[in-house]
Amino acid sequence: MHIMKVKNMISKISFNVPKINFLGAKAVSKNTLERSPKNDEVNFSGVNLPVLDSDLKSLLDNSVFTFQKYNGKEFQGTIKEYFENSVIRYENMGRLGSLIHCTQTKDIADDIIKNGLDWTKTSRLKCGPGTYFSQSSVGGSEQGAGSVPIAAFYKGKKDKYPIFEPCFYEAVIYNKELMDKLDGICGNDKTKVINRYCHDLLQDEMGIDVLYASSGRSAGAFAVLNNDCMSLRRYGW
Repeated sequence: MHIMKVKNMISKISFNVPKINFLGAKAVSKNTLERSPKNDEVNFSGVNLPVLDSDLKSLLDNSVFTFQKYNGKEFQGTIKEYFENSVIRYENMGRLGSLIHCTQTKDIADDIIKNGLDWTKTSRLKCGPGTYFSQSSVGGSEQGAGSVPIAAFYKGKKDKYPIFEPCFYEAVIYNKELMDKLDGICGNDKTKVINRYCHDLLQDEMGIDVLYASSGRSAGAFAVLNNDCMSLRRYGW
């Protein structure tokens, strides 16, 4: 389902209020929930990635949800407020060095090097809506599926990158309030909509090229949001 004119599908919803608070609460942090284990596989494909209608973007910008963090705490706020609250610290870009992404075949790797990255093909999204890289040894679980490595070097203009709390993105893609809200509007495209909205929010509005987040007990990943900020080359083949 391609989303172009969402307002035609929503009857009499006004966006004239500064926030749509479904809980009647301000953004606060509480330690009241325990985290439920989740499978990190998300059904997401970049094919026919929806264009967000301005009314739908306004709805997502101004709505307040409850986000359950990895440490069991609960945060109430907008998606942007949740992201800002989830940043642990910032690191200098100069410490990135070379990053590694693995794919299935040399043909695919050559195509990526020639035509650039495509974050929409990422299926595991614990660490954010981007293309995943690692500084660990080749074959790390967060580098991507496959055994053909690609090296990448940051060439962007940002001085620092944020380190987010573990599995911070799970609190968005598994958020029942958010999913229920979009279910009647976007149908089966709601996961695509969330990923598109969050990617654009992190990159365009928050100015993040690359972020880092651990994926719980296993090693973390660098999620490249800005596909043009990395210089790609073959690695050992």
